[in-house]
Amino acid sequence: MSKKPIKWEFKVFTLSDSKTGYLWNLPWKISKIKNNIAMAVTLRLIEELRSNWHHLYCDNWYSSPELFRILANQGFGATGTVRKKERIDKVSYKIKWID
Repeated sequence: MSKKPIKWEFKVFTLSDSKTGYLWNLPWKISKIKNNIAMAVTLRLIEELRSNWHHLYCDNWYSSPELFRILANQGFGATGTVRKKERIDKVSYKIKWID
């Protein structure tokens, strides 16, 4: 970020309803995270939804097989995009949660 004209930036992470756009969760503070920020933020955003079954849609910044496995173990469905040059094994294209 040192080459950017603005030295400070804010990243706002929200969880919103896909049909209505209503805001579900907007955490005021997320502590400093060193590794896998996207997964930590996602798990933080869905903390209050654990009692209900929901399906999460996300873009390629959040999508990872590891995150989708964690979500499946917690009762969440997940669909996400993948970057074209990303190296993912064939099993990871579709992670299916079966009772």
